Amino acid sequence: YKAKDQNWKSPRKLVELLVETASKGGNLLLNVGPMADGRFPEPAIERLEAVGGWMAVNREAIYGSWASRFAKPVGFRSTTQARRCNLFLTDWPTAPLLLPGLRTMPTRVELLGVPGASVRVVETTAGLALQVPEEAPAGLLPCVVLHFADDWQVIAPRG
Repeated sequence: YKAKDQNWKSPRKLVELLVETASKGGNLLLNVGPMADGRFPEPAIERLEAVGGWMAVNREAIYGSWASRFAKPVGFRSTTQARRCNLFLTDWPTAPLLLPGLRTMPTRVELLGVPGASVRVVETTAGLALQVPEEAPAGLLPCVVLHFADDWQVIAPRG
C-alpha cells in the first residue's frame, strides 16, 4: 500500500486483468481499501462501479468457469465451461478471427449484452473462425459465447 500512489488503472485495464486471470484459472484480488476516515477514494468507487456494470452483463462468463483450452489465442482470451466457451475480444476483429485448434462447431453463438447481434462461427481453410459485426459494441470488453450441444474440444497446435 502506498498512500500517495495515484496511478489508478482504467476500468478497461481492470477488466482485462480479471479476464486474463480467469482465463488462466485464477482469482483476481484487488487492493482497494478505505481511507483513514472510512470512505473509499472516489477513483476506486468509479472503477468498481464500472467493473460491476461490466460484470452485470458478463458474470456468467466468469463465475463457474475455468481456464482456457486455447494454447496461444491471438486477439482474445477465453474461459471454459462444460458446454460453453466464452471469448473475450481484446481486439475487435475486422476479418474472421481464427479460433486455433477448435474442433467442435457450436450450436449457437451470442454476443453478451447485444441481443440479436450477427455473430457466428464459420469454417475457413485455416480452421474455425469467429465472424462478428463490423462495429464493436459499446462497453469495456465484449464477450462472445459459443454454446455446444455436448462437451467441446480444442486441439493444441504442434510446434
